[in-house]
Amino acid sequence: DPAQIEAAVAVADARLGGLDIAVANAGYELVRDALELTYEEWDAHQAVMLRGVYATFRSVLPGMVAQGSGSLIAIASSAWPTRRG
Repeated sequence: DPAQIEAAVAVADARLGGLDIAVANAGYELVRDALELTYEEWDAHQAVMLRGVYATFRSVLPGMVAQGSGSLIAIASSAWPTRRG
């Protein structure tokens, strides 16, 4: 939820005076038969794995750009749905 991320970043900025590093650690296990996987399940998976990381970095970047420095780290797992025999 981008609004929750932005609120957390605002609290961190207020308490710490800015952020020097942000880690987006995404994980969502979705390993099953690719032919049974629904588009809704795929979209939910991508929302966590990709959109969540983007929302985190988008929220912290304005402060890092303003201070002239910062580090972004993305950690994710990957497992492609497979057809099991």
